[in-house]
Parts: sequence; C-alpha cells; structure tokens
Amino acid sequence: MSSEILLTPNYFSFGAVANNSITDTTASISNTGDTDMTVGAMTGLSSPFSLLTDLSGSVVGIGGNVDFSVRYNPTSLGDTNQTLTIDSDATNPSDGLFGVDGTSTAAYLNVVPSSWSFGLVLNNSTTDKTVEVSNSGNINLTVGTLSGLTAPYSLVNDNVSDSTIAPDGTNTLVLRYNPTSTGASSDTLVLTSNDPGSPDSMLVDGTSGEPDISASPTSLSFGTIAVGQSSSGIITVTNIGATALTMTPASGLATPFSITNDTISGAVISAGDSSTLTVVFAPTVAGGFGNTLLLNSDDPDTPSLSLPVGGSAASATPIFSTSRSVAGNMIYDYIGNF
Repeated sequence: MSSEILLTPNYFSFGAVANNSITDTTASISNTGDTDMTVGAMTGLSSPFSLLTDLSGSVVGIGGNVDFSVRYNPTSLGDTNQTLTIDSDATNPSDGLFGVDGTSTAAYLNVVPSSWSFGLVLNNSTTDKTVEVSNSGNINLTVGTLSGLTAPYSLVNDNVSDSTIAPDGTNTLVLRYNPTSTGASSDTLVLTSNDPGSPDSMLVDGTSGEPDISASPTSLSFGTIAVGQSSSGIITVTNIGATALTMTPASGLATPFSITNDTISGAVISAGDSSTLTVVFAPTVAGGFGNTLLLNSDDPDTPSLSLPVGGSAASATPIFSTSRSVAGNMIYDYIGNF
C-alpha cells in the first residue's frame, strides 16, 4: 500500500501584472494512493513569490485533497520563475513540484530636468527650455494632456500631451517664459499618465527685470571761458536696474561741444555698474551756447536720457598800461589779454 501525490495544477503563470501589485493563486494537493499521505516541508519560494498556506505536517486521506495558496508581489520589473517543492511520504515525490512564473510591468515617467529656473531675464523677452519626458518602464507610457501652467509660462512644440511613449523612449516639449511685468513668479507643470505614481509635476520659476539708466551729473554748465580755451566735464552712466543695460552711441551735441574718452556708447553695462564719457566745451567765437546730450539705450522707460549742456565764451580783452615819455607825452602800450 502506498500514497501518491497529485498537484492540480502543477504549474501556474501569473502572466503580466503591475509592479507592486498583489496576485494570489490556489492549487490542490491530492492523494491518489491507497493509504494516507503526510505532507512534509514546502520550500523553494522567495520574493516576489510567497507561500500563504503552509500545509507541512498535514495528513491527506485516501482520495482526499487540501488547498494551498501562493502570492506574487513583485517590487521590480521583469520576469521571475520559481519552483515550490512539496515533500511527502508519497512514492512519486517528483510529482510534488509546483512551478510559478510572472512578469512585473509598469510604465515609469521621467522628466528631465525635474525642475527649471529661468533665472533673471529681461521683461517682455522670450526664453525657451527643452524638456525631455521618457519612459523607463517595460510597457507603453500613456500620457494625458499636460496642465497647470499659466502666463507668463506656456508650452510650445508639445510632443508629450496625449502621446504614447514606448519603453526607453523619449518625447520632448518646449517650456516658454514670456514675462510682461517685472518680478518673480513660479508655476507647476502637471503630467498625468499610467505611471503608478501619477501625477508627476515639474516646478518652474523665473524673475523678470529691466535695465534702468541713471546719469550723474544730470546737466553740465561750463560757465564762461575765453574764446580759444576749453573746459571739460565727465558724465557717469549707471545701470540701477535689474538686467544689463545696452547703450547705443550718444548723440545730440554739436560744435562747440564734443565727446571724448567715450566708454558709454556701445557698452553693455551690468546691473549696478557704470561707464563714463567726457564732454568738451571749446568755443571759437564769443557768445552763449546750449545743447542737449542724448544718452541712448534699451531702457524701456527712458530710451534717450537728455542732459542739458551749456556755456559762454568771451572775447579776449586788451589790457593797457601807461608810461610817460621823455617829452612828457602819454603813451599807451598794449600788453596782452586777460
């Protein structure tokens, strides 16, 4: 007399299941022999499989059966197969092998960069950043319509919304920053998909600023000098704004005024920095003179900053001295100018 073991089924495939999910199956141990069968140790399973019902020590009568359960709980992607060995006193121990396999699947959305700061940009300018969205899973990633952004942020060339990204595939979008007022701002791009951790988000921020021109002094008065002489004054231009100030050539002056030592025209002046030029007054005729120096730049509020300049020129004045001649007559001798 002997006992015989029969497993029903003797193999089970969990198939493709979502990663981090739990799936159970049940199988039976039957005794087809003509005497009682004692179940021994049940070994061989390890993560992601586990034995839920350990029947070790159970006695299965003639024609009887008992059920056991196996759980599949994958925590990493890929295929796994194992064998549960069920020892017994049956005469056919090789039939006490229960095979299992399963495939863990998931789509994983990755955003590069995961966040982005546009930093300090010129107000009313446009700055773009390309963003990559990839799938590091082993099944297709299905992405919904991206959302969350409002002005001054927007999406252009959006190849991600409502797309399907294959495993190891990548789609791109362009994130645009187009501020129309100064100051700092931030927003969040929301990405929904079949990633188990959906939704994903991407934080964006930026600061909008403008250049702001300031000049010192705000006017030049050369007073009165003699014809043929010259006088000079230095103008300092400072950028008191938040972004770089781009200067174009200064203009507006005409004879007897001129510009020399000009480090302003064509300069790009960083925030807080300064440049200078020299205005020269060199009259060749007598009279009063006035003019306006125009300091031209990309300051949106003051593209041409006006600085009045003025001065007067006086003719040379003869100076006389007197001396008495031997004859007693008065003689006037021209000595010179001032």
